[in-house]
Formats: sequence, structure tokens, C-alpha cells
Amino acid sequence: MAQNPVTTVDLEKYSGKWFVIAMIPTELNQRWDYMTETYTMKSNGNVDIYTEYVKENKPGSAKKPKEKHIHSKG
Repeated sequence: MAQNPVTTVDLEKYSGKWFVIAMIPTELNQRWDYMTETYTMKSNGNVDIYTEYVKENKPGSAKKPKEKHIHSKG
């Protein structure tokens, strides 16, 4: 099945909290469980990404790494 990239994305509809159901493990996130990412539109058109997770399935170990940013094209 061919995969064709989309030409536009409605970032307002994409905004909100998303539960991560699959990812490519890296050194940083290989022991993370129950991940969520929250996407928030900023007034300047950028998107903030806020990630929360539980480390190594230990209760009370919720972590909140530094926010990431996506710069949208004008």
C-alpha cells in the first residue's frame, strides 16, 4: 500500500492530550511507560509539546521532561 504525505495539517484539531501507544525506543525513553503528549497551539503559530511518563513502571515516578516546540510555517 502506497503512503502519500498530506499537504496540510489542521494543528488546532491536533491540539490536546494524546496517549502514546507505540514509539521507537531511544536511550532516553526506553524505560518510559504510560506516556502522554500534550500539544498546545501558541499565539505565534508554534506548537508546544509537553510529555509525561512513568519511569520503569514505578508508582510515583511520573516525570515531566522539558517542553519541545514545533515551528509552523506561516
